[in-house]
Amino acid sequence: MSLKVDAAWITGKVRCQNGYVYIDQPYWNAEKQQAGHKRKYIGKYDGKIFTPNRTYYELETEYQRKSEPAKRGPVPATDCKRLFYGATYLLDRIAEKTGITDDLEHSFGQDSKMILSLAYFLVLEEGLTCIPVSKMGSDSHASLPGRTFIPAHQ
Repeated sequence: MSLKVDAAWITGKVRCQNGYVYIDQPYWNAEKQQAGHKRKYIGKYDGKIFTPNRTYYELETEYQRKSEPAKRGPVPATDCKRLFYGATYLLDRIAEKTGITDDLEHSFGQDSKMILSLAYFLVLEEGLTCIPVSKMGSDSHASLPGRTFIPAHQ
């Protein structure tokens, strides 16, 4: 019997024997030095109607899953920065709640932001002296209140 199954996922030859339909995949057996065949039963054929079985549908869904584009995973970071947005947010709320921000603005005017930034630096960079305070103008401390370059006192 001849049977033609139009399915893109079938890579082997479709064979029909005694009403049973198989996908025939030939291979080379290196141990025996001869060709062999692997068959997968995919359904029945009565001469007019092809009735697929579960293996047929499993192979079809496997092919569809493989043909879908692969999902992209996480992208590795190429630039490593140390940002303090969460810490400065917390310090901002503490300063507002305790009234330190208003008191500094009342006492020092525009310099209050620089003083607050210096206090943040001492809290965030625990254990460091004030010598590297000039780095506060860098991107790593972009969320500090002063946001301007503070020259190191030498």
